Amino acid sequence: MFLEEGLTTVKILFFNKGWDHDAQASSIMHGLRSLLGDNLIDYPLMGNLYSSSLPSDKDEQDRLRSTMYGRGFTYHFTLPDISIDRTDIERKIADRYFDAIIFGPCNNMIKLGEHNMRVFEFAAAHGNKVCVIDGDDLHETKYEVIHHDLLSVVSQTGGVYFKRELQSTPTKNLAPISLSFPKEKVTDFSPTKEKMFAFESSFEKGYKFTNEQDYYDEYRKSYYGKTSKRGGWDCLRHYEIIFNRSIPYFPDIDELPQNTMFRFPRELVKQGMKCINNNGTVNTSEYNQIEQQIFDYSMNNLTTISMAQYMIAKIFGD
Repeated sequence: MFLEEGLTTVKILFFNKGWDHDAQASSIMHGLRSLLGDNLIDYPLMGNLYSSSLPSDKDEQDRLRSTMYGRGFTYHFTLPDISIDRTDIERKIADRYFDAIIFGPCNNMIKLGEHNMRVFEFAAAHGNKVCVIDGDDLHETKYEVIHHDLLSVVSQTGGVYFKRELQSTPTKNLAPISLSFPKEKVTDFSPTKEKMFAFESSFEKGYKFTNEQDYYDEYRKSYYGKTSKRGGWDCLRHYEIIFNRSIPYFPDIDELPQNTMFRFPRELVKQGMKCINNNGTVNTSEYNQIEQQIFDYSMNNLTTISMAQYMIAKIFGD
């Protein structure tokens, strides 16, 4: 399957909702594009991920980011524009031109949405391998929500239903997925620490940062970034903390279901949280060793490219 690192022969259609702030769909799109190049066709164009969608005027940039969840940090406006053939999509689906068709994001309330659901049924009826990216939160329930009607169709086509907040036992056609982090934004050095905990900045607590670099720097100079279960267990903040060379301080991590955040280095994070001494200082020698282990593990398992490679292997059985 793999010709060389970052290049495969498969052609995948990612049928999505266009300009969408769904973090799971964004992370998968980023990883698949980075891995497959023009063999990944996003339809319609996921404009929020392309650098050309960011206005050149600073005030316009700020206005746009103020309308976006998380201010559009990390994933958005990261991908360069490349030539993608988005013509004759319906005919190509009917002719089974693609090796697999991925549909996402999936919402707990409206599922794929009326239009995308029609395309999903059309693609399956014409013998395509169809997959679903279900990246929704838990919302009002602490239990997973799996759309078994979609899972049934996916299974019949030999595809995979990827579930972010998975608690059930994985099967051939039901697999966990999680958020991940783009390699180009990784902090590849060990920054000097100045404080114990980073400022918390979120939709619930209020965004304290309007600039992505300032936000990342806050984690870089802090030993720990506080995080926890919110709408769901998985959260982009976990990965922003790790890849900016801090350790997540995750008090409820022992309650994390086994198949949710399935690649998260939970045992290493638990060790890292124990590096605070009784007098409120940090055991820096132990901390530095564990932080490096978390970072090295995450570079191999939690980047958008590594998650895309995992997906390709699941879909095609490699």
